[in-house]
Amino acid sequence: MPAASEVEIAAPPSGLEEQHAAVFTADAIAFLLDCYTRFRNDIQTLYDERCRRQLALNTSGELPMVSSQSARTDGDWTVAPLPDGLKDRRIDLGDVTPSDMTQLTAALNSTASGVQVDFDDGHCPTWRNQLLGWHHVMLASTGDMEMPPLEQAPVLMLRPRAWNMTEYNVLIGGRPMPGALTDYCLLLFHCGRKLAAAGRGPALYLPKLEAVLEARLWNSIFCWTEDRLQMDRGTIRAVLMIENVLAACEIEDMLYELREHSLGLNCGMWDYAASFISKFSRRPEFVLPDRGTNITMAAPFLTAYLRHALSVGRRRKAPVTAGMAPQVLPEDIELRNSIITSVVLAKRAEIEEGVDGFLAHDPKMIPALHQLWEVVHPGPEVAPDLSQLLAVPKGHITTGGIHENVCVSLMFIHAWLDGQGQFVHRGRMEDSATAEISRSQLWQWCRHRVPLHDSHGPVTLELVFTEIESAVNLLKKAGTDVSDAAPLLKSLIRSEEFIPFITTFLSQLPVVQDAP
Repeated sequence: MPAASEVEIAAPPSGLEEQHAAVFTADAIAFLLDCYTRFRNDIQTLYDERCRRQLALNTSGELPMVSSQSARTDGDWTVAPLPDGLKDRRIDLGDVTPSDMTQLTAALNSTASGVQVDFDDGHCPTWRNQLLGWHHVMLASTGDMEMPPLEQAPVLMLRPRAWNMTEYNVLIGGRPMPGALTDYCLLLFHCGRKLAAAGRGPALYLPKLEAVLEARLWNSIFCWTEDRLQMDRGTIRAVLMIENVLAACEIEDMLYELREHSLGLNCGMWDYAASFISKFSRRPEFVLPDRGTNITMAAPFLTAYLRHALSVGRRRKAPVTAGMAPQVLPEDIELRNSIITSVVLAKRAEIEEGVDGFLAHDPKMIPALHQLWEVVHPGPEVAPDLSQLLAVPKGHITTGGIHENVCVSLMFIHAWLDGQGQFVHRGRMEDSATAEISRSQLWQWCRHRVPLHDSHGPVTLELVFTEIESAVNLLKKAGTDVSDAAPLLKSLIRSEEFIPFITTFLSQLPVVQDAP
């Protein structure tokens, strides 16, 4: 068993000495060490199983199938009833990076049901950002921010990093900590009991899970935490984010593992769509067309995915929420009203499908969405067509689709190099989810040499690399120099094997690994 002396924590960046000391107290380090020691073998099993499963998908030609062992074991099980303070799931603010005090404060002063405190998709995990993020959440949990009391503020919905991310500035026995466990341990140790006392959780979003084993691991971590922090069983609650096609086939069994700690299910679009490329990278029948016109929640494979989650949620009494409206509202009143109208139309359809909530990024969107919940009600339940779950949409690949994917990928990588996990593009907040689908499609189209609809010949590396240089020049003329991102994007696209996560790739860079 590692001793406390084997825990190495990087020195704080200049100016963050006080925050560093507040986060890494002796008791917090002991909690982190004990949790890691208890679960390190299980975490390694998770990584090994992901590799084994990917190898099987690459070599066997088999496809995942929807299964539900839990339904055969106990047909009547349901998740534990939600605490009163967590029942309202209608509107969460999403992509709220905890390192940005202004953004976090505005979100916690909004009338949203919850705030997704996002250490994952919308956050760049530099050492500075991590320390600020952890410390800001601590301040929120103790009431040391300009916000209502915890009992009246939106619920702090803590979203740790996914299991693919690593915290290079915290080492145990010379090995860097999993980012997911680092975020979880520090947030729960410092804030868990305070949130529980206020009847506001602690509540989490669990990103990018892929299998029953992973849900079981999180449940074990929750039980261990509750025992260690002397909280009642079931105090910790978590939204299971179904962001992976393999997870979509195991929704019911994953929910069963988390039934004592469930806060429901969440269905997004871009990470889920990108997982088709990641998991079936060698298979041309899973080539996705231009995402702007073909990949929407109305596409049959995404409709089947949402309805499958809704069916499980209704049967097991778990709320199901839909994805995020990423629009950032402009000052121009006419344009703002037009955007609100389009968002309301899309969210109306989700309410009619039967969702219990969804996310938005801009707090100014909340009044219109609250009004929507007052007047729109779910329609008749529609059974999911599970035969469509793996049926990717047919459509064209165009030069315009290549250009948009290149621009989003370049701007995201450039933002990361500047320590930012999100950026605004064409009036929408973009994060790693849209960057993931964008760079994944570029790799897939090159790998399978798919034909271009509006030009002669297939998509090739040469064609995409030419588009990258063109986009760099166009963006520079528009005032943004993304030339630093071009070599990295080319490396992602030319890779012989598909690189599973853009964030894993970028986290190898000094901007994240090195403590300034």
